[in-house]
Amino acid sequence: MAFIAAGSAACHSIIGDVNGVCYTWGRNEKGQLGLGDAINRNNPTIVPGLRGKRVVAASAGKNHTAVVTAAGESFTFGLNQYGQLGTGQVGGRPAAAVVPCVQLRLTTGA
Repeated sequence: MAFIAAGSAACHSIIGDVNGVCYTWGRNEKGQLGLGDAINRNNPTIVPGLRGKRVVAASAGKNHTAVVTAAGESFTFGLNQYGQLGTGQVGGRPAAAVVPCVQLRLTTGA
């Protein structure tokens, strides 16, 4: 296992293996497992929307999840009530499947 992530308010967990494959399990009523549904899981399940991505880090919020890949991409899933998915939108239906975050371009001042 390369990492394990959970949050103090979360009832779900995320692990990444040494190959970058991402697994989630736990409560899923807001799609926070990224599996495309709202079914709770008792066993680690591969997140299908992240296949082919090398996930290196993750974080679990109360009803959402954020992951980062080795290529610097960021993806989220779950509740977006306060814009926590980083998509540039607030509210709407929970994202039960993986969605990309708005990519930020950081620049240095001269």
